[in-house]
Amino acid sequence: MNLFDRLSELEWTALATIGTAASAVASVLGLVFVGIQIRSATKIADIELLQGFIETTTRLERAMLDSESEQDRDTIFWEYLNYLEFLAGGLRKRIFPGLSREFIREKLLDAVALIEVYPVWTERLDRARSTPEALVYISAIRIKERRRLETIKKHLQAAARDSSAVSDPGAT
Repeated sequence: MNLFDRLSELEWTALATIGTAASAVASVLGLVFVGIQIRSATKIADIELLQGFIETTTRLERAMLDSESEQDRDTIFWEYLNYLEFLAGGLRKRIFPGLSREFIREKLLDAVALIEVYPVWTERLDRARSTPEALVYISAIRIKERRRLETIKKHLQAAARDSSAVSDPGAT
């Protein structure tokens, strides 16, 4: 008689229960591992998003400052506004993860406040809103974050008064 013939039905049930429990433990461990991997991938994606955000923002802001003609300045400013609109839409729809969301929100508020501080940039912003549907997310941020924008603008204006070297970057 072999081992399998000697096991009673109760012993088979006990072995099946042990196998099921071991399988459940392995499944839970697998889920924990997958959760850790997803969290790690999310952090990496967040860092990559921030790097791209910083590179694009720096490039567009530098191009605005370095533009030599009024037409170039307008073109680059509109590209910058479209980028800011994309960011504002992403914030509103909550597509940006944790840390990126915080950085993007603060940069967007700084950019909008800076535009509002300098009349030439504000004029360009108003011209860019050619239809009510244009720049709806930036407009929503301007309304929702009005108090925060006013605080940032006061700081920018104070810094401009304190520094005689600061001038309107949009002026020709």
